[in-house]
Amino acid sequence: MCNVVSVIIPVYNDPWGIEAVLSALLCQTYPAECLEIIVIDNGSTDDTREIARRVQEENPSRIRLLIENQVQ
Repeated sequence: MCNVVSVIIPVYNDPWGIEAVLSALLCQTYPAECLEIIVIDNGSTDDTREIARRVQEENPSRIRLLIENQVQ
């Protein structure tokens, strides 16, 4: 049994950054079943959302992608 850790990543127009962050999180040594990764895209207008979605689809049990279309 382990403590569940939630990593919340707000992102806006940073395709290279989100890919690097997600890659790093997926490669770390903390037990996968104890790590919750939540990406919140805040209305990106570039490829950020598509990259986050691709990585999420490759790791559906490890990453959740939430979309916020109203810039706050």
